Amino acid sequence: MIKGLIFDDFTGTPLKETEVTLFNIMNEKVRDIYPLPDGTFSLDIDFDENIYKIITFKDGYHFAYTLLDKTPKIAEFPLKIALRKSNR
Repeated sequence: MIKGLIFDDFTGTPLKETEVTLFNIMNEKVRDIYPLPDGTFSLDIDFDENIYKIITFKDGYHFAYTLLDKTPKIAEFPLKIALRKSNR
């Protein structure tokens, strides 16, 4: 289980209404999740593959790209994903 938080890079405010997409090493979509209103999310991942990538998106922000491997530290600590506002 991986737990995480999505927040605004400048203000530190948790972001709601974001989309988190998980891909496997072959770049195949595994699933989409939508964090809770407080910006938190959890992914129940079966680490049968070595590497996953997470792409996080919210309207008005630049997307974030995060790589995960199956090292134990990932499951022990919350994953923090910062999104930076775009200049639109």
